[in-house]
Amino acid sequence: MDNNKEAIRFIDRLYRDLYKSDEVLRHSTHNATDKFNNIKDYFDMQTKIHEGFGSIEKRKKLLKGFYHDRYVIKPENIPESYYEFIREKELDIGKGHLSFDKYSKRGIEKEVIADQETSLDRWLDYFLSEETNKYPFWVKYWAFQGMLKLGTYNQAAKAFNKRTKNTTAAFIELNKEVLNKSMDLIIKTVNKETINDEVLKKITSDGSFQKVYTYFFAKEKENIYTNEGIWVKYNKGGDYKKLASSLNGYNTNWCTKAEGTALAQLSCGDFYVYYSIDKNGEYKVPRLAIRMEDENIAEIRGILQNQNIEPELKDILEEKLKEFPDRDKYFKRVEHMERLTEIYKKHKTNIELSTDELIFLYEINENILGFGHRHDPRVDEIISKRDIYKDLSRIFNHDVKEREDNYISNLTKGIIMKPDDPLFPKIIVRYVPFMEKIDNMVYPDIMMGDIRLGAVESVRNTKFPKRVNGRLYADGNIRSGSVYIGIGNSNKAVLENVTFPDEIGGQLDVAAKVMKNVTFSKIVHGDVSIKVDNYNNIVLPEEVEGSFNLDIKYVQDLTLPKMVRKAITIRSLGPTIHSLRFPDVCWSISLPNVIYGNDLVLPRMLQDDLELRALIYANGMVMPETVGGSLDLSALVDGTNLVLPETIGEKLDISSIQYVEGMVLPKRINGDLHIPISVIDRFGRNNIENIVGGNIYLYDENKRLIHDERSYYESKNIQTK
Repeated sequence: MDNNKEAIRFIDRLYRDLYKSDEVLRHSTHNATDKFNNIKDYFDMQTKIHEGFGSIEKRKKLLKGFYHDRYVIKPENIPESYYEFIREKELDIGKGHLSFDKYSKRGIEKEVIADQETSLDRWLDYFLSEETNKYPFWVKYWAFQGMLKLGTYNQAAKAFNKRTKNTTAAFIELNKEVLNKSMDLIIKTVNKETINDEVLKKITSDGSFQKVYTYFFAKEKENIYTNEGIWVKYNKGGDYKKLASSLNGYNTNWCTKAEGTALAQLSCGDFYVYYSIDKNGEYKVPRLAIRMEDENIAEIRGILQNQNIEPELKDILEEKLKEFPDRDKYFKRVEHMERLTEIYKKHKTNIELSTDELIFLYEINENILGFGHRHDPRVDEIISKRDIYKDLSRIFNHDVKEREDNYISNLTKGIIMKPDDPLFPKIIVRYVPFMEKIDNMVYPDIMMGDIRLGAVESVRNTKFPKRVNGRLYADGNIRSGSVYIGIGNSNKAVLENVTFPDEIGGQLDVAAKVMKNVTFSKIVHGDVSIKVDNYNNIVLPEEVEGSFNLDIKYVQDLTLPKMVRKAITIRSLGPTIHSLRFPDVCWSISLPNVIYGNDLVLPRMLQDDLELRALIYANGMVMPETVGGSLDLSALVDGTNLVLPETIGEKLDISSIQYVEGMVLPKRINGDLHIPISVIDRFGRNNIENIVGGNIYLYDENKRLIHDERSYYESKNIQTK
């Protein structure tokens, strides 16, 4: 360290007890009261460690470990209020009441700690780089210690919040230009150089890093040169580090700036950022973000307080959103969640709801849309405390229960009422009872209970209600939110000229021997299960929020749903499976009966497992580029010219494979690999070991696991390598 006494006196004024701390005295040979020499010796020692001790790689590893241990939050210091914040945030967007056990908390802890470590590393990397060699150690110490006290930036107050040991947010973003200006100014102040600007004199008077850094940072925030910019798309599964680093230093308050969050978000969908021009004429200032989940917009964010959109950028955003077919649905989700949150607050404080709010709550005109994969549980929670028939009678201006009783009473006598009957109900709360014959049936517009079709022989010329909300049973108590629309004796049942509800709030379950001219629900918020032997002209759902199960003998002229949130399972023994066209992105796929994969084209990306356990031949089969979970090809014999996914997140099982000519292995298998020992030499043992993150399990020609490789070779009289 230089012998600038003014610098040491400056540090001593800021940190009055530093000279007599155990950490300083441990490295000093001077008297405990010798402020100057104690601090000087300490800084000399720190300079050697930070600037001259071993290779830069070794120093970084040593110092990062030390600083992580000292300054990154410990799991026990994460306050319960943080978990409550997450609960409220998820509840407000329709994802329900979250509960955290020790395992889910551990995942949150790891994410918080990883984000803090990554953000702290950016500061350490910069201070250890050649870019800051011109700065003496004392000013780096001043800046680093000052940074450690800063929490998140408050846009409205133009100030940083205070950081404590319980702060869960990442360390503040490194803005190199702001930092350098701050260090240059404090060096001038300590060296007593002339500073003509009265504002700068004032903010440096007490040596506060917070005041100096905040001043330059606020000026930088105001200094957006133009709204002109470009949109940049980061593809799903793409370079998350590039996305995260592009956001750092600009204080967007987007959680995506943390690498862990960027990785998680890009694993779910594409990410778009609008960058405007900086003072150097480069498109680098992030101003807008659009985050996708599969093909749906999940979030739109700006850089104002609470991540609101700057008014001057709304036209730019609206023009971009023309490219997204679900833009109207996204804004409807936002509107619905804001409205439901207000109703939920009224419910909690016992404030009476208006008729319009009741219409919304009971989903009379449309289902409530949220950002969860299931129906928002707040709806059921509110309704469970209310008098349902009283509310509905108020909405429809007639006695709902009386009309419902009359309708069901007639059905039990075999009388089918018509809509022109003045007592025909618009809505039914209870489920419709079992009937032996469902031909020419007329349903009310809305069913809040179940439709359960028993062991019927036919359902013909029937149009189901427009919507089945499906969360209420006969006793009026709210249950788990699934709808069962099933045909009982599936070996005999026939569906002909049937239109299912436009939208189902829960489950759709249909089994029949024959289906002709059947249009299923466009949107199903629960699981879908369809079983049929023979069919002609059937239309499957477009959107399935749960899993999709299809049990069918022969596949012909079928269009699968455009979007399935969870697993797709198709049980088919027919040779025409290749005619199916899957969505581009799926959660997981199971084709348990497919033996021949000839020309079958699978989705580009799977977030979880791909199960093809019966597949023997894969001629012309197109695999996904990425499988996030395991890939089961345990029966595959012929893999000639098969291109396996580039990345497999968990296990790959090709333990039966014999023919591998032209087969392309993944670039990375994060889990285990199950492979015949005879195939190892074909690809090279080192090549295989380099791509496998887990264990390699070898199998003999009879598909038996080899426990002792040396003994196996000896039994075959093969010399081991």
